[in-house]
Amino acid sequence: MCRIKFRAWDIQNRIMLYDVGLYPGNALGDYLIEDDDAFPAPFWLINPACGRFIIQQYTGLFDDNGRDIYEGDIVRLHDKFETKSPYISRVYWTHDGALVNGHPAHLKIGAGPRYRNLSEYCSYGICEETMCSCEVIGNIYENPELLEFNT
Repeated sequence: MCRIKFRAWDIQNRIMLYDVGLYPGNALGDYLIEDDDAFPAPFWLINPACGRFIIQQYTGLFDDNGRDIYEGDIVRLHDKFETKSPYISRVYWTHDGALVNGHPAHLKIGAGPRYRNLSEYCSYGICEETMCSCEVIGNIYENPELLEFNT
């Protein structure tokens, strides 16, 4: 069972906040930094209804370097069994779990699914020699230009 974690894109300050807790009330305002024994700093309590933040959930997966993968991340994927070239995709969080786009070369000729499960590319460090790889290279808010080259 994976740990439920969130991060949030602060639209006003244009920064990504990690270790986010969601607080449905408005007594705290937009957010509060806690710095005490209960919450190691920084810990952000956010009111999602304030409209200032875009909340993103942790997928429960991590890339080849051990980095947590969140919805909205941009990943470089490669399935050496299927294609010679890696490609870049956004991570989508849906009721089916974490999804990525299918390989652009396959989509161009109408072969393969439009979306694939991100877990197909994550080896979890189980073995050094794997046919698939996944690396987080950015996210859609801080690095949107990374997706422009993949269309």
